[in-house]
Amino acid sequence: ADPKMSRVWVIMGAAGSGKSTTAQKVSFELKRIYKNRPAPVFVEGDDHHPSENKAKMSQGIPLDDTDRAPWLEAIKVAIIQAAPGAEESKPQHPYLEGKEGMIDPIGGKDIFVTCSALKKSYRDTLASVAETDVVKSVRFICLKVTEDELRSRLEKRQETDPSHPFGAALLQSQLETLEITDDVHQVDGAGEVRKVTGRVLNAVLLLSRLIMADKPFPHPNVPGPKGLYKNEPNQDPERYVKEPYQHPPHDPKWNQYYIDRLGIPEKIEKDKQRKKEEWKKEKKERILKGEKDPRPEHKFWYFHPSTYRIEPETLDEDVCKFMDRWLIAMTAYRLVGELENRVIDHVCYRCETEEQYHDAVALMVGAGHEVAGTSIIGGRPISTIRLKKPIKWKKWEIPAVEIPMPKPGRPKRKGWEHAEVALMTDGDGKPLDFKGTDELEKLIYRHQLPRGMPVPWDRKGMDKDINAEVSTDLGSYMCVKFHNRPLLEVVEYELAHGMAQKPSWEYREVD
Repeated sequence: ADPKMSRVWVIMGAAGSGKSTTAQKVSFELKRIYKNRPAPVFVEGDDHHPSENKAKMSQGIPLDDTDRAPWLEAIKVAIIQAAPGAEESKPQHPYLEGKEGMIDPIGGKDIFVTCSALKKSYRDTLASVAETDVVKSVRFICLKVTEDELRSRLEKRQETDPSHPFGAALLQSQLETLEITDDVHQVDGAGEVRKVTGRVLNAVLLLSRLIMADKPFPHPNVPGPKGLYKNEPNQDPERYVKEPYQHPPHDPKWNQYYIDRLGIPEKIEKDKQRKKEEWKKEKKERILKGEKDPRPEHKFWYFHPSTYRIEPETLDEDVCKFMDRWLIAMTAYRLVGELENRVIDHVCYRCETEEQYHDAVALMVGAGHEVAGTSIIGGRPISTIRLKKPIKWKKWEIPAVEIPMPKPGRPKRKGWEHAEVALMTDGDGKPLDFKGTDELEKLIYRHQLPRGMPVPWDRKGMDKDINAEVSTDLGSYMCVKFHNRPLLEVVEYELAHGMAQKPSWEYREVD
């Protein structure tokens, strides 16, 4: 067994951001979900302050680097002491039955540490425990809260707990010391505790899969189609009719694995509704028996509808939520730097059936968006929707949505899947054209160096004659693709050269 199975999560941020409460709630949820793992360990950083530090803070005197050095070393010792035991939890194969809790393809042990970790040097000290034989990774999750909200929380805490050494007077020094660098995953810490807990839990679940990616979960080895395959705009549209794609054989246990672990949104949504109906019936029966205010014994867990819906009324909100999750995965692979001075030219919405594809396009057209063009790629149509108003997300504006029909014999999960990034210029600032792959090769090389997490690049798109691309799977049904020029420019090029068509869509009602 691999002893390096412990994942350390440092919940960081300024005083009053809710580090302790959030860390305890998230560790409790992980314990509830994965009953076969060792229980997560909670390490309260404030408990490891020397008495001299507590005395200084109670007098309103900020701590310096010398004060914090023994404190950080004490936290490191606590982490190392908590780490053993992770090797007892192995990834659980879906063919193993009769165990409680969800199927667990990750295993390992989670250690939650609360620490302000304000400076990069402090975080480097804590991250050095990953060099031991018991810790696999150390990740930092920062709770973002406004200064006014932090001050208000600290003042309330001082009223309810006057013995707490940290008061509002020290907040300003912490905010001035705080350094946010690429090693920090930021999460919104404002709002209700349950919402903040959900945001951090989602980040932990996603990053856990990426951290353990060097031990991929076994999957049936399914060979691809025979013969040369080039993803070109003008390839034979009857290709999959002549030579059907070899898809995996039906296996109910594998299907149940994906339903239980990865989650099929519609299935989970139906289960949620079924449980709610059952609870209404049970509640009435318990009230008739004389029970006052009966409560359910389970929670209604489900995928948020924004994950898999395409609705014009909520389009901006849904895309921004997807992009927030996408950015977490990009950060984990150290790819965020590649977004600087680039264009995020579109997002892709996948459909499971041909009918869903036609419905999705009809919905967008009916809402006033435009079909910029439709190309036949891989034997099925892909429509590019030019939005009447770009979606604003952080400092980028996303002008288009790509909606592909699923390939014959290769259904995809319905929902938002990937975003594509246009490089636009080379290293010297010269504009790129539709031809050439030099900048893509440089991009691949930059992330093949032996540092951080190696990126599993998919190069099959490099063979395209027009706007070659390279992609990588980010996990959790998300990926990113890089190419030279934006999709809308490619569509215009294809229209001009007869490689795509611009259909005249008539609006039709969609249930």
